[in-house]
Amino acid sequence: MSRAEVLPPVLERVAAGESTGNPNGTPRQFNADGSILWGNDSTTGKPIERDVGEFQIDTWVWGTDSDGLDVVHSQADTIAFALKLYAQDVLAPWAASKACWSS
Repeated sequence: MSRAEVLPPVLERVAAGESTGNPNGTPRQFNADGSILWGNDSTTGKPIERDVGEFQIDTWVWGTDSDGLDVVHSQADTIAFALKLYAQDVLAPWAASKACWSS
């Protein structure tokens, strides 16, 4: 099954915006060198092991093993968890980055 068959278009934009800064970009779970894509600290701009992967799942809120899904090391699990969040709360989990992916 392709991403397009699984993800609503808005979630594809969220993933692209969260992981690349461009809502029309290609979402990425990992850095080009294969290392884990962590988010940046809003104060220092340096990576911080909190928000992870293409949807920048907040591991301080949800944990790294969210409902048995490995959101740190598995792109498939990250997508599954993002779909679960979307089903529960629509886009609320990504409200802080709305300016990046909306419109």
